[in-house]
Amino acid sequence: MALLRSLVIDGTSRGRGYGHTMVQRLIEEMRRLGVADVYLLTETAVPFFATLGFVPWRREQAPAEIADTLQFQELCPATAKLTRLDLR
Repeated sequence: MALLRSLVIDGTSRGRGYGHTMVQRLIEEMRRLGVADVYLLTETAVPFFATLGFVPWRREQAPAEIADTLQFQELCPATAKLTRLDLR
């Protein structure tokens, strides 16, 4: 599994497809590496990632490998939404 972190597109470049292209290429690489599930935490980008196939996931259902990360435990607030993409 993988945890996608810190994807940022400069405000002047948003809306041009750069974010989608970056995430799609990361997903392709994760598939090539045999990653089965990709998780991410976000407060604002759920709709963006939904267009790429990520679905809401209950934080209580996060696997230990994700729940034990610094991002899950401390860096992202408890209000951050967990989403998941199944690559199988």
